Amino acid sequence: MQPYYIRGSTGGCVWHDTNSTAGPDGFNALFYQRCWEVIHYHLLEAVKDFMMGKLMPKSFTFTSITLIPTFHNPTKWGEFGPISLSNTTKKICSKLLNEHLKHWLPQLISPNQCGFVTTRQISDNILLAQEIIHSIASHKFDWNVALKLDLTKIYDRVNWSFLREVFNKFDFLEASILLRLRQGDPLSLSLFVLMVEYLSHGINKLMAENPSMNYQGSMGVSHLSYIDDTIIFTNAKLSSLRKIMNFLQRFVSRSGQLVNAEKSVYTLAPTTPMLARR
Repeated sequence: MQPYYIRGSTGGCVWHDTNSTAGPDGFNALFYQRCWEVIHYHLLEAVKDFMMGKLMPKSFTFTSITLIPTFHNPTKWGEFGPISLSNTTKKICSKLLNEHLKHWLPQLISPNQCGFVTTRQISDNILLAQEIIHSIASHKFDWNVALKLDLTKIYDRVNWSFLREVFNKFDFLEASILLRLRQGDPLSLSLFVLMVEYLSHGINKLMAENPSMNYQGSMGVSHLSYIDDTIIFTNAKLSSLRKIMNFLQRFVSRSGQLVNAEKSVYTLAPTTPMLARR
C-alpha cells in the first residue's frame, strides 16, 4: 500500500518536505513514508475516529513553538515570529478538515473577502478597489474617504471565546475547533477567515443601517478584504467616522485583535472640507 498523500488545492501535500523538523513526538514525514506498511492501518483508523467525532488524544495535539527572527540582528521580542512544529498525525487531520471546510467557505464568507476562498481571486478586489479609489478625486464626490486597516500579529491575538462564539453562529460542532488556530497549520487560514467574517458582517450591517455613511460612487461596496487587510469605503463626515471607530473598538475588544496604526492609512479627496479632515 502506498503512502496516503492528502493533496491541497495547489497540488501540495502534508509532507511535501519529508525531512522537515519533526513535531514533539520526534517523527517527521519521512518516518511515515518509510514505515507506511507498518503504521498505515492504525494511523488511518485514528484519523477516521477523529473525523467521526471522537476526541483526539492530547499527545497528537502537542506543539513545539520556536521563535524565528523577522529582522536582521533582532534586539526585542517583537522582532521574532513564533513558528509551531506540530505532529504529522495532527497535520493530516487538520488538512482533511480544511479540505472539507474550504468547499463551504464561498457560501459562508461575504463577497467582500477574497482571501483563501475558492472561486475568488485577489485580482478582482484589487481592480475593484482601484476603480473605487480612482473616483475619490472626482469633484462630484467631495466627502469620500477610504480607510485601509491592518490587523497586527493576527495569530498571536486570537480570543478563543470570541472564536467559539463565531463558530457557534455558523453552527459548527464544538469538536470542530479543538485543533486550535496555530500559524502554519493547514486549517489556520480558513479558521481565521471565518473569524474575520464578523468584521465584514458588521461593516455591511453598519452601512445598511446608516445609508448616509455610504461612499458615493462605490457601487454599493462598503469594504474589501484580503485576510487581515481591509479597505473601508465611507464618507468623511465626522458622524460617519465616529460610527466606524466605535464599531472597530467593539470588534477589537471582543475579538482580541488590534489595528496596527503604523500600517493603517486613509485617502480622501483634495477638495474635502477642512471640517471633515479633523
